[in-house]
Amino acid sequence: MATASKAPSKPLPYLWLAAITAVIGLFVHGYLYSHSLAMESGEATKSLCDINATFNCSAVSASKYASLFGVPIALWGLIGNAVFLIMLGVMLPLADDTKKSAARRNVLIVAIGIFIASIIMGSISAFALAKLCAFCMAAYVLSILMLVFVWLGLKNRPSDRAAGPKDLIPLIAIGAIGLLAGFIIHSSMNPGAKQMAIAADGYVGEWKSAPAREINLVDPLVLGPAADQAKMTIVEFADFRCIHCKHAAPIIHAFAAAHPDVRVEFQPWPLDGECNASLDRTNGASCLLSRAVWCAQKVKQQGWAAHDYIYGLDEIYPSVEAVRAGLPAIATAAKMSTEEMNVCADSDDAKAATRKQAEVGTALNLQGTPTIFANKKILSGGQSLPILQRAYNSL
Repeated sequence: MATASKAPSKPLPYLWLAAITAVIGLFVHGYLYSHSLAMESGEATKSLCDINATFNCSAVSASKYASLFGVPIALWGLIGNAVFLIMLGVMLPLADDTKKSAARRNVLIVAIGIFIASIIMGSISAFALAKLCAFCMAAYVLSILMLVFVWLGLKNRPSDRAAGPKDLIPLIAIGAIGLLAGFIIHSSMNPGAKQMAIAADGYVGEWKSAPAREINLVDPLVLGPAADQAKMTIVEFADFRCIHCKHAAPIIHAFAAAHPDVRVEFQPWPLDGECNASLDRTNGASCLLSRAVWCAQKVKQQGWAAHDYIYGLDEIYPSVEAVRAGLPAIATAAKMSTEEMNVCADSDDAKAATRKQAEVGTALNLQGTPTIFANKKILSGGQSLPILQRAYNSL
């Protein structure tokens, strides 16, 4: 009596799941790449996954491990997921019956490669940087799931023949195209990169030959190691209503977070004649914001919290009246009561301190904000990540 043959296992559900993880991976790496571009161009704002000092995507993006061959790792990850989808959704279905096993092996090789890359980058992030990127971790988890789904989807498929070295040619070809695409895409997405590199070399050269200046800061906000233990000390002069300062803040903080031997000292320099005698125009708003941050630090040691809140707003304060209306929120960010903030911000001590802070920048003949000094020498373009990296590497 004839017996029914056992139906082969159906791998498609697992392969569909693998494809879905790759598509999600495209979006994750796409976001990370867009943030990396913003960091490079100096237009960055706080990342969605900048949660605290440990979980900080910007710090990871600002590290020396964030690029390979001059291209951000995030873009390589995006291309890797795209290659996987091409191999899975195009090359595997198009392979004839005599090459199915080779096509399946190539799909598995790509999944293993993405998984290994995730293990390497995750280890660097956790152990070399001691910083974690939530979106990066999501990409690592997706790479694990992708490999598991591919393995489950292909493990019981029959082999038409033993795969040989020639069967790797499609994989090598697509990999080479992906490698070339990485350089082309990054060049097109960041067209000013070459000019920025040339400018960065010039700025760093000027910085190294510039004379050191004596900078006597008044009540600065400080991040990082003690001054005598820092390889690089960045002094930033900024106005709280300056859009360029708003973009510079997350870049400088991310750079410092990625380099434990970098110290940051922040000194307000309000573009406001009310407290800055070197300026004729008066708005009252910039000086009031500086006093609010000074109070946050003086009363609660929460100056950085107030600083981050102000620069984290979508819009800058347009007037002194708007700042007044915003003081309760600034107070909350600094863990102060509204009354404490109002009393301190209008006190003679706060006004005197803000005037003295402005005098520091005036004595250095500042021409605008942000102005960055590194190791007591002015560093033009110091709010740019490539320039900071080149200056640091030259020490």
